[in-house]
Amino acid sequence: MRSMKVVKVDFSEIEKAIQSGNRVTVKTLANVHGVSPLVIRRTLNDHYGNRIEFKRGRNGGVTITDG
Repeated sequence: MRSMKVVKVDFSEIEKAIQSGNRVTVKTLANVHGVSPLVIRRTLNDHYGNRIEFKRGRNGGVTITDG
């Protein structure tokens, strides 16, 4: 069985970046933390649950809804 990679992500920094209008992508977060995009996506899903949305493509990125 493979071990799960644990990533320390500053969720408040991600939220601030999104609120200020900056584009946040799974790929850039993965590069910053030195892990695969799948690990970042799983970490974000675990933390935000149904509040997070991943958009693909050139104008894509991560969005977080309130409530």
